[in-house]
Amino acid sequence: MPPFNTRIMRITVLFLLLIGMLLGACQPASAPATATIPAATATTEPAVQLVHLVYFQLQEKAPVDSLITTLKQLAQIPLVKNFRIGTFADLGDERALATYDVLLEMGFTDEAAYRAYQQHQLHLQVKAKLGAYLAGPPATYDYRVR
Repeated sequence: MPPFNTRIMRITVLFLLLIGMLLGACQPASAPATATIPAATATTEPAVQLVHLVYFQLQEKAPVDSLITTLKQLAQIPLVKNFRIGTFADLGDERALATYDVLLEMGFTDEAAYRAYQQHQLHLQVKAKLGAYLAGPPATYDYRVR
């Protein structure tokens, strides 16, 4: 086996690095630039500090799509941020809260916003309609974002 020449190896590595740098600097003018949010469109809205989760267990023949349509009205309340709703996904995890069919998730900027939401007329109207769908009272879990 011929002797290993470290000087040739170092020169080759440096040459390849130099070629790579030159090729990287030769991007075409039409290459997409890194996306940034212009200062004029950046939001100054306060961050979500409190998340409210509501778990719903439905009556056996309750129309899920109708319930979801009803719940989606809550997203119209200006105090509600990051509104999401979903149905249970059975992934085979024994620990899953499989007795609940629908989950509602929303955020609030602070506890005062959450308390105002609880008294909002649209929230009260939606709550009044839920009895026709539910097998029992919903379970909730609220947490502060850290």
